[in-house]
Amino acid sequence: MVKWISLGDINKYLFFPFVGGMVTLLFNLIIKKIDKEFIKHPLIRGVNSGMGMSLSIIPFLIIKIRTKSLNKEISKNLLVLENKKKEEKNKLIKGKYILILICAFLDFLQKSLSFIIIHDSENNVWIFDLIFFTFFSWFLLNEKFYKHQYLSLLIMVIIVTITFILDFSHIKENIGDFFLVLYIELVYSINHVLNKYLMENKFCSPYEISFYEGIFCLIINIILLSIFSHIEIPKHSGIFKVFSTKNYDGKFFIDNFKSYTDSFDTKEFFAFSLSAINKVSYNLFSLLTIKHFSPSHVIIILFFGEIEYFIVTMKRGNFIFTIFIFLLLIFSILVFTEIIELNFLGLSNNTKKNIRERAYKEENPRGDSYQDKDIELEDGMILNLAINENEEKEK
Repeated sequence: MVKWISLGDINKYLFFPFVGGMVTLLFNLIIKKIDKEFIKHPLIRGVNSGMGMSLSIIPFLIIKIRTKSLNKEISKNLLVLENKKKEEKNKLIKGKYILILICAFLDFLQKSLSFIIIHDSENNVWIFDLIFFTFFSWFLLNEKFYKHQYLSLLIMVIIVTITFILDFSHIKENIGDFFLVLYIELVYSINHVLNKYLMENKFCSPYEISFYEGIFCLIINIILLSIFSHIEIPKHSGIFKVFSTKNYDGKFFIDNFKSYTDSFDTKEFFAFSLSAINKVSYNLFSLLTIKHFSPSHVIIILFFGEIEYFIVTMKRGNFIFTIFIFLLLIFSILVFTEIIELNFLGLSNNTKKNIRERAYKEENPRGDSYQDKDIELEDGMILNLAINENEEKEK
């Protein structure tokens, strides 16, 4: 008897989105409980984010050193392949740092808009990310999508439509914030798709991308902080109404470093440090997820980050409706990412797992089974070997 629903492509790399999501949720809950001052300072939040992501240099250097010895052993047996890889790498690496700079700028833009202009908006439009990921992956990465994924997207669109109708009065009152948050999610999605392109086509590692994005964010925010800490904003100017302001000695600034340092204490140091670690953790788990899967899989991490939102919604009295939406979202995400398969109406025919199994059967009429083995070389290069398990046993 054929099961209508079954497990799909389950492998060890699912550790990254699921653990990344849980770690992010845990950090957010802890940080939210701490009385912190830096959350009121948009540019200092940017410095915090940049410092956190810059910590990616530590695992990047460790892996660089460890893979050098491994590369020497591999190159003895795969010299011809390595030479070919190097030729391809030299051709493809052109434009690498320009693309890294673009990604760093997009990351800076997304975070700056979040920190400076809107702070913590009540609009919950993260669901749009899956739609954006799908479109830009198709457009920039030539990624193909199939019936089961279109079904998931349709469910997502229905959920978005329902929540939009229910929250219409609130959205109407804050229509500017709504479209601004939507734009931020759009930038966020483009950035992650370009990150995938960097890893696949420009031989970048997730740690390298995270470090460059972090150092760019850190430098730009330090420059802006040094400028705007000394520029007072007139109360009746247009910029005063748009940007968040800080009151220091009766004057208003976009941000003020002295005002922040005056309130800095042990608790603030703890909150600042935790937030920086949270940033590098979230960024690396997201990039490692993208590396081994697709940009769309980041939606799993985002979903964990929104669990608190669902809990708050339930406490407001929308218990049954919230549970229904929560379960429907989980179902849609798991189907889209092929963690579960729908074995009816041909919905599972073109999952990666079934496509791979059909290819193995066509290439191996004897029924030999293969195991994929990834060997990571320097600069993010991945050598994928299909190991014949029957031959391995005979040895």
